[in-house]
Amino acid sequence: VPVVRPDWPRWDRALRDAVDRGAPAIRAYPSQWSMPADDPAMLRLSAACDEAGVALVLTVRFEDLRQRHPLDVANDLSAAAIRALARARTSTRIVVTAAGRDLIEEVHWGLTDAERARLFWDFSWVWGPPENDLAHLFSTMGADRFVCGTGWPLRLTQNVRSNLALLPSERSSAALADPSQW
Repeated sequence: VPVVRPDWPRWDRALRDAVDRGAPAIRAYPSQWSMPADDPAMLRLSAACDEAGVALVLTVRFEDLRQRHPLDVANDLSAAAIRALARARTSTRIVVTAAGRDLIEEVHWGLTDAERARLFWDFSWVWGPPENDLAHLFSTMGADRFVCGTGWPLRLTQNVRSNLALLPSERSSAALADPSQW
């Protein structure tokens, strides 16, 4: 998935080129780029993704806090930033990666039903057993709010498959979101 930085010159051309090459989504890193939740450039990118018919992918974090170097000053993407982008347009699809249960719940329960319908979560950073955060999220929010990503190369690809395999029997047949239906 290509990255488009909306505060750089000709970003709209980069977006158009990516869409013309068949990109299903555009990735952006507002917290890494020091963009606040309501940054006009991010709002323009969200609108452009909507008009182009592609999803906007946001990454909460790149690494666990315990691994960060003191010179890594970018914060994790905040719930407020995700909600601001979800509220900015009526039809922009947003996929959020590298979020834990707390952030997912904070964002999800702070949005309207219509806003939630456009927001999807890659669950590669959500814990499975013994906490079983994934089963909890599936039961409270619905599995159709989640997509399967690996978080690779920062996470082991086996984690996602293991978390799905270890779901309680009443959650194991839940259908995930189907991006091809968007």
